[in-house]
Amino acid sequence: MAKDGTRRGGARPGSGRKKKEKPADVETILHNVAVTDEDIAALPNCYLIKPDSLAAKVYASIYKYAKIRGADEMLPPELVELFSVSYSRWCEVEEKISEMGFISAHPTTGLDCKSPLVSVSESYSKQAQNYWYSIWNIVREGEPVDETDDMEGILNGALKQ
Repeated sequence: MAKDGTRRGGARPGSGRKKKEKPADVETILHNVAVTDEDIAALPNCYLIKPDSLAAKVYASIYKYAKIRGADEMLPPELVELFSVSYSRWCEVEEKISEMGFISAHPTTGLDCKSPLVSVSESYSKQAQNYWYSIWNIVREGEPVDETDDMEGILNGALKQ
């Protein structure tokens, strides 16, 4: 302790618990581990992504929707692709949530906590909604205006009272 009553300084070099020495054969064991096909076959298949054509179906249906409304040429294919991929991923995560549940065990304490899939689902849902609003605005602006509407005629001055 210093004369003014404060404790100055921090950790000193060389202080603390000394590291345990590893046996020499541990390093050779770690470097000589061979992974066999049986180990790879033992991986759980439920976590692997299955091939799905949902993104392609969504992509085609969005262009069909835009073509019906006459705005398919104004719609950028990149935006439709982003929407279809994020929507299909969101659907896949929702399927996993329905299989595994909303609650999981905390990795260190073991207590119940929110499943990480829920956060991933919220993220993909938000992405898909933002892309959809962009697509919808482009289609809405590209749609031809119906001139037979009475209110449009009044506002444009075409109809006389």
